[in-house]
Amino acid sequence: MKKFIPVFILALVFALGATVALAGNGSAGPTEKVTGTIVTVPANPALSYAVSEFNAFEESAKGPAKGMYHWWAYNPDGSLYREIIVEVTKANIEGDTATFSGFATYDSFDTIVGNEFSFYAMDGGTPGSGNDLVSWGWPGLNEKEIIGGNLTVHSYEELD
Repeated sequence: MKKFIPVFILALVFALGATVALAGNGSAGPTEKVTGTIVTVPANPALSYAVSEFNAFEESAKGPAKGMYHWWAYNPDGSLYREIIVEVTKANIEGDTATFSGFATYDSFDTIVGNEFSFYAMDGGTPGSGNDLVSWGWPGLNEKEIIGGNLTVHSYEELD
């Protein structure tokens, strides 16, 4: 028992020291972001559903805005119809909303690579279906009906 206490104290001191060292001086603070994996009804009625997985980080002392938006659309038989990846280069997080944009870096149709896309997300609570809102700035494909998944806006604004 006598050996356990010094080892425990040594481990506790090490853990606390590591925590303080990792925390740094706190000047960078947490980075505001939006993350999510959602299932939506695609604009093309011939398709069954679409899945979006995304994260967007606002510019901070830690670095420039970054992230990605990965989109897959599926045929009624479950086979992949189209895949698009957008690299996020701008993000703005305020309260429960996020706007972010970037350039398509991959398109399985190879028709929109290099085009800029904008996105809007609103975190209305859990689950995402019926509460959250997402839309893209691609002409004709605005607000999406979320039928599964969830998105979360991580905002660190002080409340009044």
